[in-house]
Amino acid sequence: MAMAKAPRVFINKAKWQLVGGKRFYSRSKLERDFAFYLQHMKELGMIKDWQYEPKTFWFESIKRGQRSYKPDFLVCGIDSSYRWYETKGYLDSCSRTKLKRFLKYYPEEQLFIVFRIGKERLLTKESIKEIFKEKSDGKKEEKENQMGSDQADDHRG
Repeated sequence: MAMAKAPRVFINKAKWQLVGGKRFYSRSKLERDFAFYLQHMKELGMIKDWQYEPKTFWFESIKRGQRSYKPDFLVCGIDSSYRWYETKGYLDSCSRTKLKRFLKYYPEEQLFIVFRIGKERLLTKESIKEIFKEKSDGKKEEKENQMGSDQADDHRG
């Protein structure tokens, strides 16, 4: 018998935050934690500054679907270089579309995806397939583990 797919449970952690004198509305605990991490890096003199969602990138030729993208963080380096960071706990189809379009329409920009503090990946044409595969493999493995524990429960009694 086929098991019904369990709905994804989402606990909203969105709220106003104050980090390093900057007030912003974070949508997740990971965004909040990454902001504290960046502020710490700034205080150590490892980066010049950081900003939360300072710019929207538009996909002008797109007429339907995801027409814009706003990365979570802009980080300015000591040498005046900059990088964009996107925090992701979960990659849904909408997020995937935005990331693919950003890569296509703004190839000169550097975007890093942060899955958790200390694990970041540069988004490139080569890495995007790998990143999406890792995320879907993780879900597949999680589902298999869940099915295995369900089957074990069935055999117990």
